[in-house]
Amino acid sequence: MNAASNESAEFSILLVDDDPQINDMLNQVTKSEFPQCTFIHKTTFEEATTYLDQLVGWAPRLVLLDIDLKTEKSGLDVLAWIRNQEQYTLLPIVILSVMHDEHVVRQAYAGGANIFTNKPFSYTDWKEYVKYCRT
Repeated sequence: MNAASNESAEFSILLVDDDPQINDMLNQVTKSEFPQCTFIHKTTFEEATTYLDQLVGWAPRLVLLDIDLKTEKSGLDVLAWIRNQEQYTLLPIVILSVMHDEHVVRQAYAGGANIFTNKPFSYTDWKEYVKYCRT
């Protein structure tokens, strides 16, 4: 398969974030910047784990995970669940957070996060973030 074929192949990214505006912003950005990508948006631990547990076929290529889901279970709980599933041990997980607490950052990395990043807010910032994710 050549690079052009890889560039046009469709795939999904699982977004776990309680803010529907984040999903809307990402969908707007990806239409122009990353059209082969589809975001699957889940807002809670239960939604994310049920989706992954019942998934048939191709898994998402990446998980973008917010720490604060504003529910009893946090993004760290989602992270732990994913890392305890044999089929998802190599699934890249990027933490998106507005938290800058060093303890939380250490917890995320100890729990198996691949990257901990600051959550973009503006359209321009998300556009740059998506470009970064493509590389």
